[in-house]
Amino acid sequence: MKKITLILAFICSIIATAQESFPGKYADLLLGKEVRVKDFPTRDSYEGFYQDENQQKIYAPIPRPSIYTKKDALLGKVFKVTATKPLSGFDNPSLLTLVGENDLHVYYMYHPALSYEYPFEVIGGLTLPDGFYCDLVKESKFGDTVSYSAFTGDGSKVSKDVSPKGTEYYLTLIAFLPQDSKPLQSATIILEGDKVLTKKSDLIIPQFQTSISFKYTYTILLNPKELALLKANKIVGIKFGEQVANLTMGPKIQGVLNCLTK
Repeated sequence: MKKITLILAFICSIIATAQESFPGKYADLLLGKEVRVKDFPTRDSYEGFYQDENQQKIYAPIPRPSIYTKKDALLGKVFKVTATKPLSGFDNPSLLTLVGENDLHVYYMYHPALSYEYPFEVIGGLTLPDGFYCDLVKESKFGDTVSYSAFTGDGSKVSKDVSPKGTEYYLTLIAFLPQDSKPLQSATIILEGDKVLTKKSDLIIPQFQTSISFKYTYTILLNPKELALLKANKIVGIKFGEQVANLTMGPKIQGVLNCLTK
């Protein structure tokens, strides 16, 4: 009973994070939104923040190299996005004007191609246009199989394989956790609304990362019932053995699956 209570408490605590904060190529979606600077646990600084609109002076620079901003100058701070200015560049970047407490103005160089560098959580999430997640899908061909796939964050992936034999949908999830001492044959995907999906897989692969951390890769073939469940409910976590990991790419996975099944 105690374990069930802990898992339910975990689900409630992370459902709030299952909102989209990354605007992709639609930087204007951030206009008027409040954003909170999130933590990158493995880093001690941020990149792309400036004191001026001309991007000549780094905001709160560390001593060396001075292109980075001190972590404690930004971590957890809340800003309102008051302007987005399109700029030229390989991925059509934009300069965001951020206004914080005491009328503090900071400028951030936003690159839509660099989702892994995006440092903000949008308070309340974004309202996305129709087809937003379809931009993530890439097409490739292997022999007589055409694959439509999208990486959805932290190495996770959704794919649709079309061949003369039929159409198959695959989901790969990745989590970083301490290594489980027991062999793993299944995992439980935790969904919003107190729903779960437990399924066996021969493709649960732990890979050594650090002395205390392993990367678990979990790949499953989705049947029609499971596909419908994941299209209707966002993923918020995954449970390997007794270990539970928060997953934040749930909105992307749901959006891509709905795009692939149109």
